Amino acid sequence: CMGARQDEASTEAEAPCAPSPPHHACLPASSSAGPSSTSSGGAAAGRSAAAAPAAQSAAQEEEEVAEPASKRRRGGHEEEGITLIVLALSGASKRFEDISPTCTVAQLAETVLQEFSPGTLHELQDIGKLCHGTRELDQPARTLQDLGFRGEVTLSYVQTQHLITLETKDSGTVKVAQDFACMAKTVQKAVDEHGPEQVVPVTEVSAKSLKQVMRYCTYHWGSPAGEIIKPLPSTNLRECGVCEWDCDFVDVPQDELFEIILAANKMEIQPLLDLACAKVASMIKGKNTEEIRKQFNIVNDFTP
Repeated sequence: CMGARQDEASTEAEAPCAPSPPHHACLPASSSAGPSSTSSGGAAAGRSAAAAPAAQSAAQEEEEVAEPASKRRRGGHEEEGITLIVLALSGASKRFEDISPTCTVAQLAETVLQEFSPGTLHELQDIGKLCHGTRELDQPARTLQDLGFRGEVTLSYVQTQHLITLETKDSGTVKVAQDFACMAKTVQKAVDEHGPEQVVPVTEVSAKSLKQVMRYCTYHWGSPAGEIIKPLPSTNLRECGVCEWDCDFVDVPQDELFEIILAANKMEIQPLLDLACAKVASMIKGKNTEEIRKQFNIVNDFTP
């Protein structure tokens, strides 16, 4: 009897120390239970099994809801993103993936230009063109969808102007069309002396001002500005021989106008200097001393 009691006590003492079945962190607890699982374990397994199809169904529903939402993000159109392969005459090529069908020709042109000629101050239509086959993409507001582009489309980029490099005051080097930039005598002299491959320093001109200067040169290349009547007969430059485009060009805040004057003077672009100075003269014309001081924020006669 004593031996039996000792055996029972030994069994009772060992029972709490029996190891539990191993549990894998990536699996539900019920999946590790063997055939000897308790009824509560079986119930848990049943609930888990029943929940699995429901979870799968919910996931499918989420996918079905998510897909139309993704399509709506493309402006309500179900078209896939467009892949564009752009080839340059130089032999270089660029691949643009997943372009939205609502992308405009203007947006595409800006992207292509910065990829092929980073740092260029011009717009693409000023120095080149994009073509699809023999058709030039020359309508900036049209979208790729309007043009019927789908799937993978090959375009060609044709650069029509040779670019040179200028060094500005604040933005390092930028690229501009040689023909347009050489309307500035300082640039023309540098190109003549050192060749078009050398960087031309215009380090007293900011990149922002240079971009405005290049706009003027691009517009008037091959179409010189008309003679401005002097002295000005009116405060309206349109009545002084200035064309509509030039009037709009100098219709800018005073600080920008003075930056243009400085740039035109440093780069020796006389027609632009005459235009910008005529704008300042029109702002002064007919005003007394106090009005002029107020116009240009002059505190006293000795303000530098």
